[in-house]
Amino acid sequence: MNISGFIKLLTNFYNLYQSAIILNHFAGLNVSLPALKNSHLEQLNSEFFA
Repeated sequence: MNISGFIKLLTNFYNLYQSAIILNHFAGLNVSLPALKNSHLEQLNSEFFA
């Protein structure tokens, strides 16, 4: 493999790594948004029924 091929390979790995980070970030958002929504609703309920 010449240096050009090696650089392309490294670039591909880097792009995959970046994609994995972005996907992981959004997966985390999908988990945390419903939790935030639920805690907000619980707070409203506790204020309403206080």
